[in-house]
Amino acid sequence: IRTNIGSSDAFRLKNFAFGKMTAPVLPENEVLSLGAVNVSSGQYLIVSLEKKLYSINTSGEAAEIKGGLTEGKRWSIIQAAEGTRVAQGPVYLSNGVDAPLYWTGAAKNTEAKAWTSKPEGEFANLAGFDPKYLVYFANRVWAAGMISTSAEKESALRWSGFAVVAGEGERADPTNWPTENVVWFEKDDGQPITGIGIAGAYLMVFKKHKTWAVYDLNEGENRRVSDAVG
Repeated sequence: IRTNIGSSDAFRLKNFAFGKMTAPVLPENEVLSLGAVNVSSGQYLIVSLEKKLYSINTSGEAAEIKGGLTEGKRWSIIQAAEGTRVAQGPVYLSNGVDAPLYWTGAAKNTEAKAWTSKPEGEFANLAGFDPKYLVYFANRVWAAGMISTSAEKESALRWSGFAVVAGEGERADPTNWPTENVVWFEKDDGQPITGIGIAGAYLMVFKKHKTWAVYDLNEGENRRVSDAVG
């Protein structure tokens, strides 16, 4: 996705998610994170580069949406369904070090802001919430890799709760993290979770040499599918 354009301090990013488009010009450096999203103002790529986050629209226009971040960290970038605090199906971002963020995408240069939470539950006001890995699946946000907490919590998979909306039933609520929404994956083995993902109807959880499939998305029930691959 990277080609030189005649100078040592710039490159072009070709948007493979949306097809051909005019490529934006950004600072020369390694793109560590890349996510495609579709929000109220249109389709974008979200890119982390150096100490900043950028949005790139389908016209190839790049706009800074957050600066002053930790350099060299990979961001997990997801889009959740419309929540109760932030409308328009916002984008949620976390890298395990900087404060987690959300981006509404109301405009290409809308600033990414602090991801907030209810003042109760496991992460009241998101205190201690610093996951390296995020997935949006089955109307929930799943989080793992809390690196500022104990080794035991690095083996924890947590998921967000719901909000009841009058006339609509339950709706995803990424600001709600019930204390009981957690399952541990061999928390005494000294190995942190190294990634989470989706495979069909299952949420997959990985450690260095282990893989699990979560088949009960309400209780976190799971089965180990490998002791050698992670």
